[in-house]
Amino acid sequence: MDSFESVSAAAENGSYLDQLRAMWRVIAAAIDAPTTPPYALSSLIRLGADLSREIEEIEARGVSEAEASLAIVRDEDSWDQGAI
Repeated sequence: MDSFESVSAAAENGSYLDQLRAMWRVIAAAIDAPTTPPYALSSLIRLGADLSREIEEIEARGVSEAEASLAIVRDEDSWDQGAI
């Protein structure tokens, strides 16, 4: 598991799980920041909880980071080479 310095670095070089973890770190830092406006805290906390839940679900399923980075579901039965 790589720990990326930014969300954009995780998006370019990491898995989906890496991206979620990077986003979670940004949200957590924003929640802790004294400059974060009070009206933003509710949304940040909700988003942080959603990210945590998704990270835990992926880790609980035992999905490898490579599998978690796939944005599509492969279904070879639906592939039609002639459609190209």
